[in-house]
Amino acid sequence: MAERKIEPAGKNVEPVDFPQVSPTPMTGSGADLDFLANVPLAITVKLGATCMTVRDVLTLKKGSVVKLDRLAGEMADLYVNENYLGKAEVIVVGDTMALRVSDLIKSSPDEPPEEG
Repeated sequence: MAERKIEPAGKNVEPVDFPQVSPTPMTGSGADLDFLANVPLAITVKLGATCMTVRDVLTLKKGSVVKLDRLAGEMADLYVNENYLGKAEVIVVGDTMALRVSDLIKSSPDEPPEEG
């Protein structure tokens, strides 16, 4: 590739030689990933879903009940940054809802959960 010189009016511009950079391979099975430890991740739990008409949505009010496509006690889908991670049981700890992870994926997180 031909080198082009661009010189702004009234200024001296000199070329800079940058050293060659080569990637450093990560070694070992537990490569040091401590620098990622404090990166925040969004955890989302899908309890179920349903379809509603606009009319039905417009009639919702405090106390309305919306039925979902899952049975009570059925496992919820667990997502990390919108990527499917596995199944979790919704539990109550004190006054707070919590999750007990039951299954984690063994394949690519891009694959959607199996229905069923």
